[in-house]
Amino acid sequence: MHLVRSQLYMKSYLVNDSHICSLKCIEEVDMVSAGIAQDTGPPTEDSDTRKVIEELTQAVRDKEKKIPQLLFPQVSDKPLNEFHEPNLFANCYPWLFPGGSGDASSISSTSKEKSLRWTRTLLNFYDGRFARDPIFTFHIMNFVQRHVNNKDAVTFVKQYITDKDITIDDIKEQIARGNYSFISKLQQFSSEKIRGSDGWWRLRKSELDSWIAHHLEKRHGPPTLFMTFSCAEYWWKDLESMLYRRCRHTEDEQLAHDMVYHHSSKIRNTAKQKLLERHTTIVQQFFQHRMDNWLETVGKSVFNIKHYFLRFEFTKGRGQIHAHMIAITSDNDFIAEYYSKIKQNKTSEATKVYADYARNVLSLTAEKPEINPNENNCQSPLSETFSATTSINNDLANLVQQTHMHKCNNFCMRYRKRYVLFSTKYEII
Repeated sequence: MHLVRSQLYMKSYLVNDSHICSLKCIEEVDMVSAGIAQDTGPPTEDSDTRKVIEELTQAVRDKEKKIPQLLFPQVSDKPLNEFHEPNLFANCYPWLFPGGSGDASSISSTSKEKSLRWTRTLLNFYDGRFARDPIFTFHIMNFVQRHVNNKDAVTFVKQYITDKDITIDDIKEQIARGNYSFISKLQQFSSEKIRGSDGWWRLRKSELDSWIAHHLEKRHGPPTLFMTFSCAEYWWKDLESMLYRRCRHTEDEQLAHDMVYHHSSKIRNTAKQKLLERHTTIVQQFFQHRMDNWLETVGKSVFNIKHYFLRFEFTKGRGQIHAHMIAITSDNDFIAEYYSKIKQNKTSEATKVYADYARNVLSLTAEKPEINPNENNCQSPLSETFSATTSINNDLANLVQQTHMHKCNNFCMRYRKRYVLFSTKYEII
């Protein structure tokens, strides 16, 4: 039974052949093209489009041409085998794979590299429809993770199983006799592969320890700085421009237009919030490129960073990307001087060593810069790029005032909340 396209899908996707063809150009990943069947609704397309539909319909019915066909999705109590089921994702998400083009799930599952490359291509597709679909993103990430784990299981068998003829019954018999060597090997191997597990974090810690030991041996010095970088996606004008360009000629074009040109600030902010939630991959890529640029400019020239160990993570609350970095600088001689003063019990002098570094290099002081009334003043330094700043002094003063000054409110954690027990209730005083 051929797939009967609705009038909506036929009109939205079939007309623009370049969109469909671009999905087929994934390197080394075989694509499954598909035939298009009848349209039962009244003809609303123009004559040229209708002619193309009729030609495709006739071609599908011609058995001699042997054009691949996309079967209509069937509902069954019997689960499908995702390793061999053709057009699995096209049947699950027909609005994302028009005509079945681009569905390489059954082929990419045979290779770990192909599976990752196929997933990356879809999530970075130019119109953003794959990354914007919440169910599809969860499904494909789960699909890839399970297939990657399956390939890792083959690696475990090849590396850790010396007896190639061993069976499950043999392993059960070993465990019954108290021999847990196989279980120990399996726990060690699998835990290092599962992101977020104890074994995975132990492996990351060992990598960091090895990195520190390597630079100490090379006499580069100990780690000097630990930095955390947050994502201010609502304030970056460059990211806003990137979102606007990316969403042109897509379903989010009107939202992108409202984000930039609408006269109401509330509607502009609402549109930006929706676009940022839908296009999280753009935010993550922009943040990583911004980190690279920061390291090449500010990191090397201002903080004198020579070596660094960087990791990207995602917050548990809003799920946005951020980064943690340990850096070794070229001006880390003060650390040796500090410990020398400590060994001589010169605590005040040792404290002054750190205080001088914090003041002179990091500009960490309790002094608040004043605004110069004779220079141009921007009320919100986060609303424009640094290249557009005409007064660096006033930009710094406004930045300190708006982002570094604490204001007490109902969520303030400055004072410790004390809980006092009264009968059976805890009250905050």
